[in-house]
Amino acid sequence: MICSTESSDRMVWLFAQEKQMILLTANRSMKGEDSLEQVIREESLPTSLPVITLANVDRIYRKKISRTVC
Repeated sequence: MICSTESSDRMVWLFAQEKQMILLTANRSMKGEDSLEQVIREESLPTSLPVITLANVDRIYRKKISRTVC
């Protein structure tokens, strides 16, 4: 499976799960059957990796973030 900018939320979520990636998003609406929220409700299992939703993505881009990862 390959994702592109035209991929649906369902395709992106399935790709992330297949590749064992945590999905980071600023959009978690429930508009449509392929919306990220709907996909999570339908497809997630106890073993599914989490989706992290940013509440205010603009604030992250405005601030300079400095963090050291161990």
